[in-house]
Amino acid sequence: MTKETFSSIIWTTNVQVISMIMANYHLPFMEAYEKWINSKTYATLEEQSNEIWQFSNLFLYMLFDEEQKTGIFEIPAVIL
Repeated sequence: MTKETFSSIIWTTNVQVISMIMANYHLPFMEAYEKWINSKTYATLEEQSNEIWQFSNLFLYMLFDEEQKTGIFEIPAVIL
């Protein structure tokens, strides 16, 4: 996959996940954006080799939400 294609996928994912964070956490855009980009979920997503970019936006939001609630980022073993 080219760098441009990967960047497009990440950009689209970011828009969708940030929208979910805004809606479910009742946050304005900048606060939701900061929570997302400072999360371990996002850091993992940014690394193309981890391949979590293939997961649905909803699943990525669920990973983020669990990380926020527990402080732990973990991909369920069933997925791997």
